[in-house]
Amino acid sequence: MSISAQISITADNATPAVAQLMESVQPGRLARVVRDPLRAFWRDRLKHYPRLPGKFAAFPSTGFGEEAADSVEAIAGEGTVNLTAHKQGLRAQYEGAVIRPVHARCLVFGITPETYGKSYAEMRAGISWQKSKKKITLTGEVQKGRRRTRTVLAPLNKDEQANALKELNKKFAFAKQITLQRNLALVPTSDEFAEVGMAAIERSLAQN
Repeated sequence: MSISAQISITADNATPAVAQLMESVQPGRLARVVRDPLRAFWRDRLKHYPRLPGKFAAFPSTGFGEEAADSVEAIAGEGTVNLTAHKQGLRAQYEGAVIRPVHARCLVFGITPETYGKSYAEMRAGISWQKSKKKITLTGEVQKGRRRTRTVLAPLNKDEQANALKELNKKFAFAKQITLQRNLALVPTSDEFAEVGMAAIERSLAQN
């Protein structure tokens, strides 16, 4: 689900001189002035999406913050700007949520740098189910005791397959549910948006 914020363009936080100038400008024009700065402000906040604590902080980025930032759109109206971030999963992290499996018996997530952000099926498909085995072959007649060897692949036996899966399972965690703590810092506050918008208006009015 998406997250939306509506910013009203008012002179409440402006200096008396700027407030007087704002009254002479069409609200729609002011909304267009602040639209891009507000969008850029929120996108920058999401691009610096806070990493998870502990050992996960050093893991490779999954790109969630960058994708969330790219999903932000802004529409200017008459005196308002509607901002929306469409990244799936962002609302759950903003509001907090309990995540449960839908079509599986449990949730599975990577807990090593190698598997973090990857699915179990993806990593399982990458396991080599074959091992190298050397086979001696002869070409023509044996001359002066020379022999040539060729490397061939042989399937893993049942014990070897079980060991490969056991090692993979050590790199994942399995849970019936996960509780996400809400992170209100993902969306700027009304005061923060207002400050950015007012600065944009002041710059625009100063140029005219």
